[in-house]
Amino acid sequence: MVKRLVVLPILPMHAEAFVLAYNEAKPFILSQTGCLHLELLRSRDDQFITLSHWDSEDHLNAYRSTPFFEKTWKHVKTMFSGKAQAFTTVVIDTQSN
Repeated sequence: MVKRLVVLPILPMHAEAFVLAYNEAKPFILSQTGCLHLELLRSRDDQFITLSHWDSEDHLNAYRSTPFFEKTWKHVKTMFSGKAQAFTTVVIDTQSN
């Protein structure tokens, strides 16, 4: 399994529109083969972060090559104040209480 974190520097004036775009995209993303989990987070300094879990990096990349992703990413990028940062990670250890 891989986890993908994307830090999105959304301009404050676009925050509401971004959340709306995320909520509209969420059903499609979750319907993609290999997508196990999707979250939207907001940091205390008002950066948005998406966290998604995928069966494999191949599944993630298959989603990222869809026309839907390309269209959505192009739209969301117009809301940025800077460059997004993305991290694809592999789970090494997990513990819960």
